[in-house]
Amino acid sequence: MIVIVLTLLTLASWFLIKPKAIRRVVGTIFSALLLLSAIAIIANTSYHFGMSQEVETKETSIYTAGQLDSPVNILIANQIGTDSDNYAMSFRESKDQEQPITAFVPDQHHMAEAVKKSANYQVIATDEPAKIKTTTTKWQYNSELYKSLFKVDDTETELISETNEVTLPQSNWLVLSADQTKTLTEKQQAMTDAQKQAQQTQLKQAVATQIQSYQAQNPATTQAQLADYTQKVTTELTLQAMKSLIE
Repeated sequence: MIVIVLTLLTLASWFLIKPKAIRRVVGTIFSALLLLSAIAIIANTSYHFGMSQEVETKETSIYTAGQLDSPVNILIANQIGTDSDNYAMSFRESKDQEQPITAFVPDQHHMAEAVKKSANYQVIATDEPAKIKTTTTKWQYNSELYKSLFKVDDTETELISETNEVTLPQSNWLVLSADQTKTLTEKQQAMTDAQKQAQQTQLKQAVATQIQSYQAQNPATTQAQLADYTQKVTTELTLQAMKSLIE
């Protein structure tokens, strides 16, 4: 808008002002201002003059994409492209969410923005719950003046990059691709009631054996500690069983 105004004023000063001396002074002033504004716009477009980088970090919890009653949590992750270390992932955003959502899928209609975004995951030894750490880096106008000079659309900022790092505790999370999830579901559904019952019985016996050993080694254990250990062992053995089904 300012460039348009300066352009009109420059033209008006050179062609409409009659006194020669005044025309030269006023015309030169507006021409110089127009040139400076053009240089500033080029500097803003090419080098982000009048802007500075702003980094925002936030963390959000995630929950299993699998069965809610399972002690093992599942993240479904599918790599986008080849060797990109960039994934689309399925999970729940809250414990009571009925169906999982699929996040970090590139927006095919806005690929210029999509290529600036990435998402990956890591499974580590931690007692922290599963979470997403989102780091967003943007170009932000330094002041309202710069915004009024250079802003050409409704956006307040310009995205530089967005990274989403999903961190999962290895004790109770399992990462599967869509194909592995399908294989696991098919094998579980193919099991007869007798096979399911035998599997549950085997699991309970294995848990009971480890609990007896734990109590023998820790005779002063409390009921709360015993409950925590039972949950830990149940999760570990269930995780092992699920991994064996997809291998």
